[in-house]
Amino acid sequence: MKKVLHFLASNQYSGAENVICTIIENFKDEFEMAYCSPMGPIDNILQNKNIKHLVVNKFDVKNLKKNIKEFNPDIIHAHDYKASLLVAMTGFKGKIISHLHINAEFARKWNIKSILYFLSIKKYDKVIGVSNSVLEEAVFKNKMKHKYMTLYNYVNKEQIIKKANEYNFKKKYDLFFFGRLNELKNPKEFIEIVRNLKEKDKNISAVMVGSGDLKEFCQNLIFHYELNNNVELLGFLENPFPVIKQCKIGIVPSKVEGFGLTAIEAMMLYKPVLNSGVGGLGEIFKDNKNFICSNLNEYADNILKMLNNDDLYCKNARLSENIADKFSNLELWKEKLRKMYIE
Repeated sequence: MKKVLHFLASNQYSGAENVICTIIENFKDEFEMAYCSPMGPIDNILQNKNIKHLVVNKFDVKNLKKNIKEFNPDIIHAHDYKASLLVAMTGFKGKIISHLHINAEFARKWNIKSILYFLSIKKYDKVIGVSNSVLEEAVFKNKMKHKYMTLYNYVNKEQIIKKANEYNFKKKYDLFFFGRLNELKNPKEFIEIVRNLKEKDKNISAVMVGSGDLKEFCQNLIFHYELNNNVELLGFLENPFPVIKQCKIGIVPSKVEGFGLTAIEAMMLYKPVLNSGVGGLGEIFKDNKNFICSNLNEYADNILKMLNNDDLYCKNARLSENIADKFSNLELWKEKLRKMYIE
């Protein structure tokens, strides 16, 4: 049985981490796999999923080499730019797959980060991107395109529905945001949208699920805009789906988005998702551009139309579910990934 070692520099649990867990869980009978990252909130997740976790105290070449020697993999599956670059520097002689989960802003122009990744591309046997935009918008696309394959994330609809029913959450909200509270996910825009809507409907209600380096900023902005009675910050939840089940409309105002996992997950729960249309979101909604908003007024107009028209809301909810179902084909996803491992 071939051995695959997954590397990721993050110690949190979000989109890329979820993808790694999904890969390991679905290939456990075909490959021996382990997850390698710094210690942190991811620890409990991996323990609950019974996934082997190799911990690095410092995510650098020296410590990666140590874990490679300990696990002795046939294949290294490195997730995102930092892990890919460091793995390329270890001198590992087996197959290396670089899996890019984000459409990184730095990769769109020449700078020290993009130059370093450009130089490391020759070390990778395959490069996976979660949307076509990861390749198309990269400044080094010509160097990468002959190794590149788009692999949209597989999303387990059955599991999401099951999680949504794991506990009862009684509160109801008009709008929701869930994801990391950082600059790329643009939680400030969400708060601005609520502020805009409050001028038209003082009872508008919203919830934010997630944590990150902008958490305190978001708290202060909510207070500054006098939205304490309109926006609730719940922080990180291991299972946010019972909360989402109680909401009406999702907002994904990201500045950069590799795939758009949170949008897909929400739509699988029959929730319309308005979004910025950047990166992978543009591909998800390419045939349904009425869900894409370019400014605060467009968000507000679309939200109010759905909140005030049950027929329109239900039509968009059904359409959203159909869009999301395209990403729930497990066997097709496994076939593409398996081919990269065994070729």
